[in-house]
Amino acid sequence: GHYGRAWTVLQDVTTRRNAPDDDLGSHTSVVVVPRGGVPTMPVARYPLGATRDCDLLVFAGSFNPVHRGHILLADAARRKVQQPGKRMDIVYELSIVNADKPPLESADIASRLVNFANEQLYESTEAAGAVVALTSEPLFTRKAALFPGAWFVVGIDTALRLLD
Repeated sequence: GHYGRAWTVLQDVTTRRNAPDDDLGSHTSVVVVPRGGVPTMPVARYPLGATRDCDLLVFAGSFNPVHRGHILLADAARRKVQQPGKRMDIVYELSIVNADKPPLESADIASRLVNFANEQLYESTEAAGAVVALTSEPLFTRKAALFPGAWFVVGIDTALRLLD
């Protein structure tokens, strides 16, 4: 099922991270989670920064669990900052290493990836699912370097920690 597929994806991530010619970078692996589908690794390299044709909105969070509020906040932020006539992709960044919490275990990561497939999350949005970037970057200064030119959105828990 979906959970088994998430485990397979995590094995793919581990294999790619250990490969000498890792084309996804040593700190990031991208997982595509179609609405109602199963998590998969993208066929081609997924751009992790803004380009001339497409802006990028990165929602960094723990997503424990991901809920409709996360999806609606990302959608509202996209509508607020998107330039007319220019595409804007949303990437949900799930850091395996967090500045304020212990590192995530494989079972937690798999569970969170599977949760992104829940179709009810995306009701009344245009989203066809989620692109989730698994990173090992706990600090926003490092996240900004990892996603050059991207806009960032955070939930209230993260915003309060950043201001503290």
